[in-house]
Amino acid sequence: YRRAGKGAMAWRNAAGFGGFVFLFLGLFQPFGLSAPGGRIWPVALGYGVVCAGCMLLLNWLVPKVAPRLFSEPRWTVGREIGWTLLNVALIGLANWLYSSAIGLVRPDLAGMLRFGGFTLLVGSFPIAAGVLLNEARLSKRYRDGSDDLNARRPEQAPEAGPTPSVAVAA
Repeated sequence: YRRAGKGAMAWRNAAGFGGFVFLFLGLFQPFGLSAPGGRIWPVALGYGVVCAGCMLLLNWLVPKVAPRLFSEPRWTVGREIGWTLLNVALIGLANWLYSSAIGLVRPDLAGMLRFGGFTLLVGSFPIAAGVLLNEARLSKRYRDGSDDLNARRPEQAPEAGPTPSVAVAA
């Protein structure tokens, strides 16, 4: 079942990813990230808000506008991969625009591609965790559903058949 579009879950996921980005960038300051005036935390918060905002746009608002795109029978692994890549691409583009706006990079193609790569690298950690958690959640849901169906199924007596004869040695 596709997790996008589920209101509370989309908000939790966006907040979780945004929080991860904020903390990761604030603590580790990767990719030569430095804030003007040495104030990394407000800059890191900006990246976290950008990430959360993009995720809300794609995973909460778009499914409300086009719910058929996210129906369970039509959702495939390929769609999941494509949707995840679209999330990463939009967040990368928005990160580049944010970085340009605060004066960290020049608004050129090289900067845009670099920020796309940075976004993919940083995003790989929460994406991997999200995929594993979602797989565990769905596995439990379907296992529980299967157990419920099996519990409601009437017991069937074993089929009566010929009893194998056992030779007894004397």
